Amino acid sequence: MSISFIVTQSGTINAVVKGKAYSVAIDHPSYNDIKQALLDSDEDKFTVLTDITQSVEDFALGNVEIKNGVVNYKGQEVHNTITKRILAMMRMRFPFEPMLRFLENMMDNPSKRAVDELYSFLENRHLPITEDGCFLAYKSVSSDFKDWWTKTIDNSVGATPEMPRNQVDDDRESHCSDGLHVGAMEYVGGYHGDQGHTIIVKVNPKDAVSVPNDEHFTKMRVCKYEVVSIYEGDLTKVLYTEDG
Repeated sequence: MSISFIVTQSGTINAVVKGKAYSVAIDHPSYNDIKQALLDSDEDKFTVLTDITQSVEDFALGNVEIKNGVVNYKGQEVHNTITKRILAMMRMRFPFEPMLRFLENMMDNPSKRAVDELYSFLENRHLPITEDGCFLAYKSVSSDFKDWWTKTIDNSVGATPEMPRNQVDDDRESHCSDGLHVGAMEYVGGYHGDQGHTIIVKVNPKDAVSVPNDEHFTKMRVCKYEVVSIYEGDLTKVLYTEDG
């Protein structure tokens, strides 16, 4: 059976398939494939491709469900900010797979507060998400790659500082307190001026603990991170490359 359709001047496809009406704008992430399904009169492929929600569910192999604009991970509702970003990135044709891996990693975090606050903090401070669902942040260290506070923690490239999670202060009202600190450029750029080094670190969302409410929410306490590279750029500008 053929698909009944019309294409507007802007490229939007309006079609009726199996008694259901569809409207597909040109910015749909699967627009070209949908167009081909229409030309092939492939009703099943057309209906699957036009459903963005189903695309996410299929990709996540059932771990992620999106219903009525709410993301559910294995039946548990997730912060709506994640929902909006996944769908927006799909519509803009950006790879959304890292977001789903980020979600899976984040759901291993035992703290509800950390889960609720983490993504908004990252987006607000423009900290990117890596392909394996972690995030990148900055840290200021001494000239011999030790932390400024204890002067004992190795922060050379490849190092993975770690401490017991229950020893990291999870109270956002506590400003300078126990934990491994990472942050945005706004925080790191003014820390110890131009002394030492600025490094880029990779943090798994499950290891995020708290976002202190001082410093305009530009830093975070975590229990583990990996040092991926030395940042050599202008400390007034944020720049990330594929290798850190």
